[in-house]
Parts: sequence; C-alpha cells; structure tokens
Amino acid sequence: MSYYEKRIITKKEVIVKIIVFVCICTCLLLSLFFTDNIERKINNVYFNFNSGVVSSNCKVHYIDVGQGDCTFIELPDNKTIMIDTGAGFSCEKVQKYLSAIGKDKNSVIDYLILTHTDSDHIGNAKMILDNYQVKNVYLPKVYSNFEVENNLCVNDYNINTSLLWEETCIAIYKEVGLSNRFYSFMGSVIESEIAGYSLVFYSPFEDKITESNNYSPIMVLNCGNSKFMFVGDIEASVEEEFLSYYSSVLNYFDVDVLKVSHHGSKNSTTNEFLQAVKPEYAVISCGKDNSYSHPNNETINRLIKNNCKIVRTDTTSSIVFGVNSQNFVYQTSYDFISSYHFYWWYVVVSGIILSGILILCFKIKG
Repeated sequence: MSYYEKRIITKKEVIVKIIVFVCICTCLLLSLFFTDNIERKINNVYFNFNSGVVSSNCKVHYIDVGQGDCTFIELPDNKTIMIDTGAGFSCEKVQKYLSAIGKDKNSVIDYLILTHTDSDHIGNAKMILDNYQVKNVYLPKVYSNFEVENNLCVNDYNINTSLLWEETCIAIYKEVGLSNRFYSFMGSVIESEIAGYSLVFYSPFEDKITESNNYSPIMVLNCGNSKFMFVGDIEASVEEEFLSYYSSVLNYFDVDVLKVSHHGSKNSTTNEFLQAVKPEYAVISCGKDNSYSHPNNETINRLIKNNCKIVRTDTTSSIVFGVNSQNFVYQTSYDFISSYHFYWWYVVVSGIILSGILILCFKIKG
C-alpha cells in the first residue's frame, strides 16, 4: 500500500481510540467535581493582592489552615506578628502563604503569640521556630515536662504533658531563649507610638484555669482608625468575665473585625458579647466539612442578628484585611480566582474537543 493511499482503520484501532477518548472525557468531566480543590491549589501558588490591600500599611492575614487558627499581621513599621500557627497538617499551607507575601524561610517574625496549647493552634509552632527568625514569643502560663525538669516553673500547677507542647517549649528555649519569652497575661502591650499601632492583651483574668481554651487571651490590635479583636478559643464564661471587668469602658471595644472564637463553636460568641464589641466583620477560621460541624448554626444566626458581615476560611480560603488612613479593605483568596470556576467548563469542553481531534489524527500500528 502506498504511503499516500488511504489506510484502512482496523476494528482494534477503533476500539482502542474509543476507550482512550472515553477515559479522557471521564477524567475531564470528573474534574468538575473537584473545582474547589483546583481553585485552592491555584490560589496557594498564584494568590495576588488587589490594589487596596497592596497600598495598605497594615495587613491582617487570616490564613486558611483548615480546622485551626493562624493569623499573620504586617505592621506599618514592617514588624510582624503571628498569632497561632495552625495544626501540623497545614504546615505546607502556612509556608506557601508566608512565601507568597514575601516571608520566605529565615525571614524575621518579630512576635509569635501562642494563645493556648491545643494542637490546631500550636501544631506548626516548632516549624516556625526552626525555620524563621522569631524574636519574641508570648505563650500561656502552662508548663511542659521540660520546664518542670529544668526548674523553670513558677508554680506547680498548669502542667501540660503532651509531647507537642514539650517540643514547642524546647524549641522556644533553643531558638528564642528565656529573656524574650513572655506569658500572655492581661496588661501586656506590643506597640509603637511612632508607627501608630498597639496590640493590647485584656485577659486572662486568672492564672489557674481548668479549661485549656480559656487560657486564650483577648487581644485588640489598634492600627490607624481600625480595631481587630482576637480571642483564641475562649468560651462564654470568659466573655462574661470580660464584660463584667470592663463594664465601664465597653464603648472602647467597638471593633471593626472580630476573629470569632473557637471556629464558630456554639459555646462562644454570645449575643451579649457581640452587642458589646459590635464587630462589623466576623472572621471564622475552620476546615471545610470538619467533624465538629463548625461553625454552629446558632453562632451564625447570632452574628447575622448583630449585623456582622461573615467571612469564613472554609468557603473563601485565606482572608486579608488592609488598613491605611484612607481605606479599610478586605480580600479573600477566591476574589482573585473566582473566574477560574466560571471558565473551567471551557477548559473541560476544549479538552474533550482537542483530545478527540488528536485521537482521530493519531494512527495506531496494528
């Protein structure tokens, strides 16, 4: 048969081509069910900030770490604060996000604040201490076996024997030392009058606490004309103490953004607390389809009732607020990549058409 003569396609070739084409179509169509994951993957690599955020001199990043908490703050004088670190399984996410904002390994983190000892808040603390230049650490007054054995305790209670907490405390002493280790007790302040910001600790109200979540300090970041409140995983009892202790000055706690306690658990964020602090935005850090059913519907309803604009890491991925003298803006990761979801149908259809053309043109030697 001449090279230029039309070649007869065998039955075997037709079957093979059909099978290959069906497999390609199936894979492309199945990808539609994983669009969210594809978007998140794209986001982790290519996330950019809008002009409003870029022009801000103070940025507060609520990093998507799944079921956990991790906040990174860029201050006007280029100093940085990290509040909690997320669970260990989110290690890569945290590193990628920090890299995306110009904080590669060995970058300086001026203040690391560990609100309490739960693994979803301190799981990456050792990684942060080992890989970044952490200057100061604030931690709850909870001691590890390492501290007990080395006579570094000031009392004989509040002992946490978990291996994760011990490894974290050892890393703190190794990388930061004693002189730059502080307990997150009421009255501590991180501030710069020149740069115009302050982070003030307003709790805990006692040293001996039975529930680990309630070691979490209530903190307010004042930057420009904006206020951000961070509360770790405090429960309703601490909110009640807070309202009682500061009853005469509650008007001061009129915050712009509240990081909702305990991932939106129903045991926190009471109606009374919301009425007192009056947040315009409520940020909920939680994992998609998490086993705790966070955030709880009762909490969501209370936030809606108090006119809070709710943003959640499980639905929008990472969230960043930007502040300067003129603007108060925020952006979610999905703001940048939302168009990818719209165009994914075009990707799938184009892939099917292209694969069909290539298969028809491709000759299989029988």
